[in-house]
Amino acid sequence: MRLRIFEGRTVQEAMTQLRRAMGEDAVILATEEGAGIVRLTAAKDGGPDDLADILTSGTSLEVIERLAVVLRGHRVAAAQIERLCVAARESGSRDAEEVLAFALAAHCRFAPIGRPAGGPPDRPVVVAGAPGVGKTVMVARLAAAARLAGRPVRVASTDRSRRGGTAQLEALLAAMGLELEDLPHRPEPADRGRLLLVDTEAAHPLRPDALAAAAGLAQQLGGELLPVFAAETCALEAHDQALAWRALGATRYLVARLDNVRRLGLPLAVADAGLASAGAGISPLVGEPLKPLTAANLARLLLHRAASFAQEGSA
Repeated sequence: MRLRIFEGRTVQEAMTQLRRAMGEDAVILATEEGAGIVRLTAAKDGGPDDLADILTSGTSLEVIERLAVVLRGHRVAAAQIERLCVAARESGSRDAEEVLAFALAAHCRFAPIGRPAGGPPDRPVVVAGAPGVGKTVMVARLAAAARLAGRPVRVASTDRSRRGGTAQLEALLAAMGLELEDLPHRPEPADRGRLLLVDTEAAHPLRPDALAAAAGLAQQLGGELLPVFAAETCALEAHDQALAWRALGATRYLVARLDNVRRLGLPLAVADAGLASAGAGISPLVGEPLKPLTAANLARLLLHRAASFAQEGSA
């Protein structure tokens, strides 16, 4: 019996992938839905020649070489490319998108923002990041998403030294009927069920005390430390920053301005440092919900963007 997992934004999309790869006689064993992602686990019985098929089939070197070229174009580190290609050989598929998704699922973690990353579901979220990464706008996005979901939300800020940033956040919140509040020492029991979002002062990557201050605030509030990365950040630099945030207690991250870049080495570099993807901003509009990244849609995006690299090479 062969087992395969398929992901899609809808049941129909996941089913289309399943039928294309395994045929009409595949049996669905499990269905999982959440945060805009549908995951199907399917199985198919092997016939008398199943053993021979297993021993002779596999992902071709041609597909592996193509993926290596794609990943190099995205400025992925050589060591990570090697690990992904080794994992890809085990997929057994001949479709480049499926092969890359298989490898990403083996080496990256995805934990959408709609699902708590451990701890109570209503614990505060302390949003942190380097200067200019889009942290303040990301806080407003999270507040808008909570409002659209009908969830009570409060927003506070420790970034009082940057008047422009505070004024920007106040203006964004006012459009939602929210006010920027003073930071409580710790959420009261009466606040259970109400999401507290905290915008923090920019944490310069070369100042460990600034990073530690954000982590200390998250610990004080009993909340989650959620760093934000700008998609255009150098992948190697993002990897080093992610290692620091992880050492301070972060388990997942957000990426901003994914719509502004073609080279997508950053999500892979941050994943290599051990942080799970909580979502991505793909629009300048605050009301546009964050998009969850999955192994399937990240593979699709990597291959799609890589087409422009090929065109440049032939120009």
